[in-house]
Amino acid sequence: VVVPEGSEAVLGLSVRAHPPPEGCAWSTAGRGINPEGSPRFRLSPGGALVIANVTRGDSAAYRVWCVNAEGGAGADVTLVVQVPPSIVRAPDPVVVDEGGEGQLLCEARGSPLPPGSITWAR
Repeated sequence: VVVPEGSEAVLGLSVRAHPPPEGCAWSTAGRGINPEGSPRFRLSPGGALVIANVTRGDSAAYRVWCVNAEGGAGADVTLVVQVPPSIVRAPDPVVVDEGGEGQLLCEARGSPLPPGSITWAR
């Protein structure tokens, strides 16, 4: 699931079982997610996990596990949060002696930030 930063992510869920599932639980990085009382996480009526106002920190692999009287089954969903590029550190004035060499450095963040996406203009 790919969503822009600040939007809502819906990690869908479709379960077929007989008897119907008694419940489903979501987790990430081995930690359970408890949407009750959370301002950002909630479960939709169909069991999908809804994350409001996603941040880059929400980019992760999520796992859902559903059980009924006959056993359990799980599935993995990866959430990718797209983050617009931003300049983290820009060069301060660089002083170079006439005829010397100067180096301008720039650090940028974003996701995705493919190679060659930073360009310089005069």
